[in-house]
This record gives sequence, structure tokens and C-alpha cells, in this order.
Amino acid sequence: MASSGMPGRQPYPGASFFMNGTRPAIGKRSRVFTAMGERLVAVGCGQFQEETPGPVLTPAHVESYEEYLRQLGVTGLPSKWPPGRTSWDRLRVRKV
Repeated sequence: MASSGMPGRQPYPGASFFMNGTRPAIGKRSRVFTAMGERLVAVGCGQFQEETPGPVLTPAHVESYEEYLRQLGVTGLPSKWPPGRTSWDRLRVRKV
């Protein structure tokens, strides 16, 4: 379920937005992925080695978000993709 979010922040789009069935939606295009990637880089969790965060979901987005979850101290299954509402809200992704 999507959240209404805070002014200037991208609302949480819901876990299904990030998935293709039971797998990450690699290849899906959305400006949300660019904004999310930029925030991940800003908080020191950018795994974008030879690329900059773009609108197409890549393994680098997934790895970066999982690194961010570990940075928050999240362990076990909750430390895996897809993003949850609490961690998403804490990341403060800009509205697109």
C-alpha cells in the first residue's frame, strides 16, 4: 500500500512497485529509481560503480538499498529487497 508521504518527498509506492513477481523488477523504468539512487549515493550507499543512478532499475539499485538497510541496522529477511515503508520514509527520496 502506498503512503501519502511528506511534502517534497516521494510517497512510498508499495513493495509491489519494486517487484516483478517474487524478483526485483530489474529493467523497470521510473524516475523514482533515479531519485532513490541519488539519495542512496548521498547517504554513502551507492553501489553504482560505472554508472550513475538512472531511471531503469538495475542490480546496483538493489545492492545499494540493501546496503542502506544494513547501515540502518536491519538484519535478516527485512534487510533484503524490496524497500519497506519505514526505511523508504527515512531515506527521504525527493518527489518526482
